Formats: sequence, C-alpha cells, structure tokens
Amino acid sequence: MEGLEIERHGPTLVATVERGDQNSFSGEMIDALADAIDGAAADGASRFVRLRARGPVFCLGRDRQGTTPEELRAEAGRIVRINETLRTTPLVTIAEVRGDAAGFGCGIVAACDVAVASETARFWFPEISMGLAPTVVISWASKLLPAKRAFDMVVTGQPIDAATAATVGLVTEAVPGDRLAARVDERIASMEALDPAAVREIKRFFVHVRTMDAPSAARASIEPLVLGSLRLRRT
Repeated sequence: MEGLEIERHGPTLVATVERGDQNSFSGEMIDALADAIDGAAADGASRFVRLRARGPVFCLGRDRQGTTPEELRAEAGRIVRINETLRTTPLVTIAEVRGDAAGFGCGIVAACDVAVASETARFWFPEISMGLAPTVVISWASKLLPAKRAFDMVVTGQPIDAATAATVGLVTEAVPGDRLAARVDERIASMEALDPAAVREIKRFFVHVRTMDAPSAARASIEPLVLGSLRLRRT
C-alpha cells in the first residue's frame, strides 16, 4: 500500500516505510503492518519481521485526524494494537533505525525485540509540546525504561542520542550508519541458525511472564524447561 512496502525475504517479513519527509504512519498503514505480521505469524514459514524506512529519518510520528471521542479512541486503539502485535507475535521483530524516531516511531522501535540504530539517530516524545500527556507511551515506557529516564523523556520532550538509547534499553545497539543494514543482516542470520522451536519458546516465555512478579515467573518457568529438555532428548 502507499507508504508501506511489504516483502518476503526467505523467513523474514520486511516492512519498509516511505511516506513524506517524516515517514509518518497513516491509520491504514498501521492496520496493514499489524495484519501483515499476523499473517506471517500464521503461515508456518516466517520467523522474523524486519521494520525499516527509506530516507533520512526512521519515523517521526503518525497522522492525527480524529476529532470525536470515537475517532480518537480508534486511533489510540490502533497504536495499542501494533505495539502489542510487535511485542506478542511469535516472530522475532527487528527494527532497523536509520535516522530519528519520535512519538509513534519511537514507540514501534521500543516494541520490537531487537532494535539496531545508526549512531546519529535520536529518539524523543514530542507530545508535551502539544500540551498532551502521552499516556500510551507512559504505559510501556514506565516498564521498559528506568523510571527517571522515562519521566524525563516524556515531560521534557527532549531527544536522546542513540548511544544513550542503547544504555537505557530503548535500542539494542548503535552502529555506524554505513554498517546498519549489514549489522541487521548479521543478527538475523545468527538467529536463523538457531533452533527455531527454542527461539520461538524464548519469545513466547518473555511475553508470558512480562506481567508476572518474580516468584510467579520462576514457578511458571519450570514446565517449559521440562518440556524443552525432553524435546532435546528425543532429537
């Protein structure tokens, strides 16, 4: 569809954003990306999602067109759906971040399992400059990022650089721009060489325990470990 190119490269679903000078997402693009990921997860052959963009920025936000409570709820629901899809799909999701990511763009980077950013990329939440409390952002940033860093980013709207983003866990690593695509290729190749069932179980269990306290998560880990060990003995 316009602004979003979906391709299959072997076991990888590749989604490439190219829309205007900000690579902002329309509501239709958000739905199309979520639908494509759901479809790939169900096809039995896909293992990875690679999210990238063309142009000097990754994504600086989304279209804001809602004016009624119903329209605004639908827009927020779309954001929640794509964030949850990226986090909970059995596929490993990888963001290839060439250039700045702000607002919605920063959120989809954070929702991916792996995020590799160019060293010049910056990350920020601009909503405070509009007089808006970004509660969807806070719902995940308060869990993913250190509390004081999350509060500072949301309340000031000031950007952090890629090195800082890697330090606080917003991205996995920052690399020189001319190494970005190759580094993502390397990461996908290294995971592709691993046991698919084990990788899928790792993703599944991260999702399963994310809302548990530590003792509950420890108890929940026993049965999957037993089943995985038995599977290894049979191979």
